[in-house]
Order: sequence, then C-alpha cells, then structure tokens
Amino acid sequence: FFRALTDPKREGNDARTIRIFCRGDYYTVHGREAERVADHVFKSRSVMRVWRGNAAKRQAETTDGLPTVCVSKVLFEQCLKVMLLERRCPVELYEKKAGKGWFREAAASPGDPTAFADVLGDDCIVDSPAVVYVSVTEHSGISRVALSYVDTVSSRIGAVEFDDSPHLSLLSSYLVQLSAADIRHGPSPTPALARLLTTVDLPHRPIEASTKALGGWTAVGQLCGWGGETGRLEEQRAREGLTEASQKGLGALVQALGLGNAESTGAYHWVPPSSSYMLLTHSDAQTLGVFDAAAVGAAKGSATSLYKVLNKTLTPMGSRLLSAYLRHPLIDKTEILRRQGVVGALVSDGYGRAALRDDCLKLVPNLDYLFRKLARGKPTLRDLVKLYFFCVRLPTLVSAAQPLDDGSYATRLSEIQTKVGNFVALVETTVDLDALLQHEYRILPSFDAELASLDGEMRELRDGLEGELEAAARKLGPKVGKHVRLGSTTTQGYFLRVPRSGSAAVNKAKGYSVIESRAQGIKFSSVKLRQLSQQLTSLEAEYSAAQGAIEAKVFDVACSFATPFREASVVVAELDVLAAFAHVSVQQSPQWVCPRVSDASGCLHLSQCRHALLDAMPDETGLVPNDVKLGERDPMDEPVFDNEGAEAPPRFVYITGPNMGGKTTYLKAAGLVTVLAQVGCYVPCEAALVGIRDRVAVRAGAGDSLLKGLSTFMAEMLDIAGILEAANPRSLVLVDELGRGTSVFDGFGLAWAVAEDLVQRAGSLVLFATHIHELTLMGKGETKVGNVHAEAEYEDGQLHLTYKFPEGASSRSFGLEVAKMAGFPQCVLDDAQSLVHGGQGSMVVGPNLDEATVAEAAQQIGLARIAHEEWVRQGRPEADKERVRQGLEAAIANYDTTVGVAEGLGADQS
Repeated sequence: FFRALTDPKREGNDARTIRIFCRGDYYTVHGREAERVADHVFKSRSVMRVWRGNAAKRQAETTDGLPTVCVSKVLFEQCLKVMLLERRCPVELYEKKAGKGWFREAAASPGDPTAFADVLGDDCIVDSPAVVYVSVTEHSGISRVALSYVDTVSSRIGAVEFDDSPHLSLLSSYLVQLSAADIRHGPSPTPALARLLTTVDLPHRPIEASTKALGGWTAVGQLCGWGGETGRLEEQRAREGLTEASQKGLGALVQALGLGNAESTGAYHWVPPSSSYMLLTHSDAQTLGVFDAAAVGAAKGSATSLYKVLNKTLTPMGSRLLSAYLRHPLIDKTEILRRQGVVGALVSDGYGRAALRDDCLKLVPNLDYLFRKLARGKPTLRDLVKLYFFCVRLPTLVSAAQPLDDGSYATRLSEIQTKVGNFVALVETTVDLDALLQHEYRILPSFDAELASLDGEMRELRDGLEGELEAAARKLGPKVGKHVRLGSTTTQGYFLRVPRSGSAAVNKAKGYSVIESRAQGIKFSSVKLRQLSQQLTSLEAEYSAAQGAIEAKVFDVACSFATPFREASVVVAELDVLAAFAHVSVQQSPQWVCPRVSDASGCLHLSQCRHALLDAMPDETGLVPNDVKLGERDPMDEPVFDNEGAEAPPRFVYITGPNMGGKTTYLKAAGLVTVLAQVGCYVPCEAALVGIRDRVAVRAGAGDSLLKGLSTFMAEMLDIAGILEAANPRSLVLVDELGRGTSVFDGFGLAWAVAEDLVQRAGSLVLFATHIHELTLMGKGETKVGNVHAEAEYEDGQLHLTYKFPEGASSRSFGLEVAKMAGFPQCVLDDAQSLVHGGQGSMVVGPNLDEATVAEAAQQIGLARIAHEEWVRQGRPEADKERVRQGLEAAIANYDTTVGVAEGLGADQS
C-alpha cells in the first residue's frame, strides 16, 4: 500500500510529502520520508527501525521491510511543527478503519496548514501563508499574468490580472506581499515563469485549471457571500476585471483545497493583491534582511531579520499583521503619517503603552483562529468561553485605545462591544462558568432537568473524592500528607499524587497501590477511589452526551457572531503592531526617532544612521553611525543637516574602501531605514527625511546553486536585469560589488554600463559599493554622481578600520594588506606587488598610462562584449552583424597597446 501511495508515477504525487500513519498510541513514518523525519525532528538516524508488516512477514527474515520511524503522541506536535511549518513539506495523516483499510484523515500544505491547527495550537502558525495559482501568457514581449490566491489562516481570497516585465518583477513582489508558501501553476509554464519558480525557492507544482475548475468559481461566490447565482457572479467578475484564466485558477485552488463544501457562506474576505505598495521582491526582502534567509552561524538570540527585531507583538494576529506590513510597505503618505501618529502617542505615554500591552493585549486570545471555527460552524464550549472573556475585557481595551488616532480605535471597539452584547448574554445563560474552576466546559445544569439530575449525582461523587483525599492526608502523616493532591487524566481517571519523596510513606500505608512512579512524583489509588473514579467518569460521559443537543443550538446562535469577532481581530492586530513599534523604538539606546516622509522630495537624508539589526543586538555597543545624503531635498521640507552645502547631494553614490570596512552594512542600513519609515515605524537615526520610494531593489551577495543550475554570476545577472527593468526615479537601488564573477574588464564594463543606465535613464537613488576604483571616475564629469569611502589606515602591519564614511573616493584598496594579515607567503605578496602599477594602481597593465585612458579602454571593451553577447542572444541577426564587428575591431585597435585585449577575446568574438 505504501509503495503504491508513494509511486512517483501516481497522479498528483508530491515527492516532498510526509505521510504519517496513526496506529493508536503512536504514529509511524516510512521509507525516505522516515529518513527526513529522523534527520530534521530527531537529529539522528539511530531512531530508525525496519517495518515488516504482519506477523507472517516479520517471521520471514528474507522479506524486505520499510525503513520506519515511530513518533509518540507527545512528539507528534513537534513533528508537525518541524516538517510542515519549518521544512515546508506537505503532511498527510492516515488512519485505519475496520474493513476499510487505510484512508486519508487530514492533509495540510505550507500554504494551508489549518487542517492541523487544533494539534499545533493557537500560536504556532505565526504567519498568514497563501496558496497561489499563477498563469502567464506572453505576447509581443509582454507577459500577461493571472494571479489567484487563498489564505486559509486569515480567511482571505482574491485574484488580479496585470501586465508584467519579462523578468516578472511585479509578480515576484506580489508573491512576497501575499506571503506565498505554495505555488500552483499550469502544466507548461513559460520560460520566464519557470525561471522565477527556480529563483524564489518556494514549493511549486502543476495543477490543471480546466473548464471543470469553473465549478470552483461558484464556490468562491459562496465563500465571499456573493451568492451562487450566475448573474451576481458575472457582475462581480466584471467589477474585478477578471478573465476566464483567473476564474479557472481560483476555482482550481478552491477545489484543490477542498473549500467548496467545508466552508460556510461569507467565511472569506475578497482582498485582491494591490500594486499600491512598495515593490519588494523575494530576493530584495531576504537580501536586505527584512525576513530570515537561513542565518547560518547566527548567534542564539541574535537579531537575524527586521521581522524578528520588530516582532514584540503579544498576539498571533499582531505577529501575522507585522509580517504583512513588512511585505508591502506603504507609498500612501497619509496612511504612513496616521501610523506614525499612533506610534508617537504610545512612545510619549509610557504608562498608556504599558496599560495597552500588559493589561489588554496580553490577555487577548487568537481571534483569527476562533473566528475561523465560528465561520465554519465548528466551535467548542472552550472557544466560546475564550471569546466571552475577551468580550468582558473589551471596556478596558476601549479605555486604553481612547487616546490613539483621535479615538478611532476606541470607536471601532465600542461598536464591536455593542454587536457582541447578545453573545455575552448567550454564554452567561447557557455555560456553567463556575465549572471552569475544575477546568470543565459544560452547559449549565439548570438549563435542563436531566442535566440537573446528573449534576447532583456528580456532586456527591466529588464529595466522596474529597473525602478520600482527606483520608489519605491523615494516613500518610503530616509531613507527606500536606503535599497530597487529587488529579485526573483521560486514561487513568482520578488518582492521588505526592512528590517522589513521599514514596516510602505511600508504600507503608495500607490500602493504596501505586499506579505510576516517576521523577515528577507518585500516582496512587485505593479500591474506593477507583470505584468513585469509574462512577464519576461514567456520569461525566452521560452529561456530555445529554448536553449535545443543547450545545448544537448554542453553537448555531454563537456562529452568527463571527463577523464582529473578525472585525475585532483586525483592530486588535493593528493596535498590537503599532504598540510593538513604539516598544521597540524606546527600548533602543539611543532611541529611534520619527522620520519625516515626503512625497515631494526625491531624497534620502539620514543623520547618524545605524543598521537596524545591529542596533537591536544587546551586546552591540560600538556601533558607528554615519550620514547618508542622496538626492535633492524639496524646499518645502525641513533640512536634516545644518550645513547642506551649495551643491545638491548626488543621486548616485559610489562606496569604496577595504573589505570589512562596512560598505555592505552602510548601504543595507539605508535600505532598512526606508522600509521602516514606510511601514510607519520609527528609525535608528538622529534625524531622517525619507522621500517615499515605490521600490527598494537590492543586489548584494551571491552564491551558486547546483540544484537550480545557476552560477554565482548568472544569479547576479538575473537580479540586475530585473532591477534595471523596474528602476525609475522613485526607486532606491542598492548594489554591492557588481561584476565579481567574470573577467576584470567584463566586470568593469558591466558595472559602468549598469551605473550609467541607473544615472541617466532610470534616475534612481543609488548606493553602489565596489572595489573597482576606476568606476569612481564617473563622478568627475557627472554632477549626479558622488563618492564616499570606508575610512581605514594601515599601520604597523595592521589594518585599522574606523567604520566611518567621509565623502570622496578611497585612495587605495588595501587588498594586499588584507592578504598579508591573512598570512599569505611573502613571495606571493612580492609578486602581487610587482604586478600592481606604481604599487597602488588600477587595472593598468601597460606603463605610462593615466587612469582615465585605462578606464575608457575597459569601458569600451566591456560595452563591446555586452553588444556581442546581446547579438548572440538574439540569434545573430545579419542586420547587426557588421555593426557589432566594427565596434569590436575599433575597440581592439584603439586600445590594443593598453591591455593586450585581443588575447582576452574568444575566437568567435575576434
């Protein structure tokens, strides 16, 4: 059965799936899936065994068995957390019924983990992952994208269609915005989509979005409360501007997730993805450090992402909303200022902030989780009690929120309080709140005559249990007796327990037998106690059965209050995130400040800026702040710097200097401040003026990937190509050491051409860190280009780094000095020194050549190569062949004596 189940040829099979088999008191995982569970959950393969099925097979030693891992009920939750939430593997649970064999009881994927929400608990699913369907068609160089998604955690659903660039930059941004965890697509993705699926590193698989999937579109209408009538669905489709491709995609998702029959009408919000946010791709977010990207070697407790720094939220809803805020920062100045106003009020009022966080938010249950259970008609009495106590505490929350945002939060909460007034009355008249002291959730006995009779009998039996407890305390003596307690479990019933130190007294006393002896204590019982336990357990089962019909009626009424609790979840989450922003801002030393944001100034002016992640590290006391000056300030905006100078700051700044000098930290700090400012948070600066950006694009660091078939240089080029496509005057572009993965001249040519394009065509704000010092010559004839450098001194065989960035280009690279510090042999260093022109030159190979000549040579050769490669990529059209040949010959003829470049060209290029 298992081998047939895991057959790769089986339709819809996913090699990543973990199949867990329930065997009563424990679970098993088999085959290669067992190896993965052993590696990631148990961290050892010593736990693996061989499973040979029934007794006859076990006796036959020649029978091949299955590698197997047994998972106890205690470890089942941990297994789900690791494999489903951390390793992003789909998980299926199988159970066996008499005469029916094995059947799939539950299934969950990284994008839809809700099937195991009860097992994982309220707080484990800290994000709102989405399952996404993508369809891309290409026509005349334009990619038409149909994007649909379902978010089962936050109960959101939506679709959108748009035109995208060949590198699908906007689609990549939407995947970040939606927190896509599982991507579905058609059986034959376009080359551009296939390339994107390779680079985003998310689980993906094909599904068929055929005409049959249109039946799922009807289910979408029910989920969103539009009704199932064809006319209303068609009206909604036209309003959203969706074609049949989106209908099929969304319908296929709904069918694949099995939502059509399981969800109640109106359980989902229709929230289409929006382009009215900052464009932040998957690569940008991870490279900048907004979210974790496998922080290898990170110290325990260290701030490895901006999300971790800011996530001081106190509710699961707040944690998920914080993730959403960081995935799509705002470009609407009005909303940014509104959030800043709330954060500012909480920063200035420490008592009010503490009252909101400690007295209110800490006590709020997971409203998202409870709302979903109400919407699906599957609550429990325990869920109703949690919601009841939230409602009881609402007046305190209203009072704490009154000073914020001109009282708008308090007004919304007051309206919710009015809507749930009847819910409070329902719980108080039907649920036995006194029984909560015994951790019991039941209907009031006075609600029904049979329940009242059973309750009377149960009270007598509980009195008997108390009598047995008192008798045991007397028999065991005062020293042990004062520690005896009454306990119960579902499997052992009621029993007495004492600490381990009382074991001798229990063994000595007559009439008692030990049930269990562990380090935590001794469980024991008596004949009478066992009789009372059996009778009480039986009556409790009768009571539960008798209240079933009443429970069903109570649940029907309670489920009608789902909408107010969904509204409450939204308000509480917003308050939680903004209170966390305020908490983080005042906890730092020095405190973070409120940035001024401008939609008129195309500038980024930061005084004494610090890297947000380093600033949040508790042991980081020597952090050196630096100024960032990019772009011209609008005259209407108040200046950040006392002395701005007569000339406008450049829009493009080269950052040069030695390795380890802080260049990458400098440019990433500016990017993080921009993101923080546009989510409405304070920033780690003395003062800041941030022109609102529609994109923060980052190209920093690269590594090859054998599995993806990408070299370091190819990964770098793909990122740069996507950046150039989308760059515009409202973009902030951060580039770190472009062109390292190819020859010196190709790297120089590419870096120069990319920089020139960003300056002259795109007009973006750019920080460009480089070790190619010849690039800084661009600033001599271009007022939009400037330079800063990492300050350093080499003295007594040591490189002293100040981590300060004054204006101007670095006078030297310090590469040989770093090599000497690393212990290079002196003969190697001497050879290297002799090859460097004048002891500290540039790419000069021939003598008596100035830097400008060499820079021009390298630029021409690099650009010529780019032209040639583009000609090859386009299929070598004859119309351009002569132009390319002439360009190459001219470059070689002009600069052959400079660097002997003919030797560096391939035969085909020559």
